[in-house]
Amino acid sequence: NYFMELSTDFEGAYYGFYFMEVADYFTKEYNDEREMLKLVYQSLRALASGNINRELVRYIFEMKTFVVNGEAPEVFRCANCGVGDRSMVFSSQNHGTICSECQGIAPDGIALSKAALYTLQYIASSTIEKLYTFKVSDEVLDEIRKVMQQYMDAHIDKKFKSLEILEM
Repeated sequence: NYFMELSTDFEGAYYGFYFMEVADYFTKEYNDEREMLKLVYQSLRALASGNINRELVRYIFEMKTFVVNGEAPEVFRCANCGVGDRSMVFSSQNHGTICSECQGIAPDGIALSKAALYTLQYIASSTIEKLYTFKVSDEVLDEIRKVMQQYMDAHIDKKFKSLEILEM
């Protein structure tokens, strides 16, 4: 698939370039990178289809990239105490969700609604083929945006040129 529909779409093309830059950053020669290749392919398909908000496609791609590479944040329980049935905040410093009891150790905590937490859990646990089968409200998208921007800034030491152009 050549994704010709993205070649005439400036924003779509730059999202595609961004996915390629991120994949290049994370992948290593002589490693089995089939999962990353499937993720890039499915992400480009989601962009080309136009059925899902492109910003959501970006954040799903970013989160799943960390999952594929074994660097995903803990989103199923508190990264500090292990409890999973309390309200949560997201903390990049603590590599995931922190419960309300442990919140004092997370000065960078981002409040998460149940819907945003569920979305992160779905992305982390879903197969790549089923990733782009849902939509979220603007409020949840905003929460996911904050989480992924904070996590990317904290755990990636590179600025991606295509992302700079997209954000201009």
